[in-house]
Amino acid sequence: MFFSTSLFVIILTSCVPSNPQQLWDKYKENMSENILYGKQKLNCCEKLDYTDEIFNEALTIIEKKIEKN
Repeated sequence: MFFSTSLFVIILTSCVPSNPQQLWDKYKENMSENILYGKQKLNCCEKLDYTDEIFNEALTIIEKKIEKN
């Protein structure tokens, strides 16, 4: 996730995509994989799926990275 969220931040800040929402919608699962994996490890063997909470955590990480730039 670190690489994909970092790449997304670079795209947002340097390339200024015409439709960032579409880009997010297409790749949000990829950018949220580590968060989902971490929650699955905490819940020991429980199969979890992507939720709005997980996506919001990824967006928070992206927002913090943008603020650092």
